Amino acid sequence: MLTETDDFFCHQMVAPHVRVLHNDPSWAERAYFPVSDPDRFALDVGVSLFPNGDVLEAYAIATVPDGPQWSLRASRDLAGGRWPLAVTPFRFDVLDPLTKWRLRTEPNPSGIEFDLVYEARCDAFETSSPTIHRRNRLVYQNVNLLQTGRYSGEVTIEGRRIVLCHYAMRAWPGQHKGALQLYGHSHGKLPGTPQSTDVGVDCWGFQPIRLDHIRVRLRQGRP
Repeated sequence: MLTETDDFFCHQMVAPHVRVLHNDPSWAERAYFPVSDPDRFALDVGVSLFPNGDVLEAYAIATVPDGPQWSLRASRDLAGGRWPLAVTPFRFDVLDPLTKWRLRTEPNPSGIEFDLVYEARCDAFETSSPTIHRRNRLVYQNVNLLQTGRYSGEVTIEGRRIVLCHYAMRAWPGQHKGALQLYGHSHGKLPGTPQSTDVGVDCWGFQPIRLDHIRVRLRQGRP
């Protein structure tokens, strides 16, 4: 069976893209996106494609300091095609291969919503991973590619809307509904406002700080 991906000149074996080297149902391609602002919130987003299992899965897990954990998971079969890389309420768009992705969710009751753009800061590099056999059967073989980058966009966790950008913004989504805007780049030289402040480490004594500490600084209007 041919799929959308077969139109690209990127085959690695003499077969359509729906066929992979091994027939194990656990064979998968995955992408993980950890997003965090230490001691303020953490968000882990991932997407997995199981060609032998005929399923696409996605998840998001979010936490805040001293708070609960929110989880969102979704899956669908591949009958509707592999592209777009989406499973309600998730969507993953490759804007520029190996450089820029857009991660987003539609409104949903889980308590987690986001619309983020990931931009790479370096080339991806491969890390070694052990191959494991058990009773002469291959049970684990992995190729890991790592890449650092930065995120811009917004995250809403249980109604706490935080808009993130490396640069300070004069206006941002949800500003008039109490959304906060946290930025870096200016190294404390740009004054903050009641709803935005510089969260670069050099503005906070090079140590993690809590969201309630940020709110105090926001009320003071300090940079």
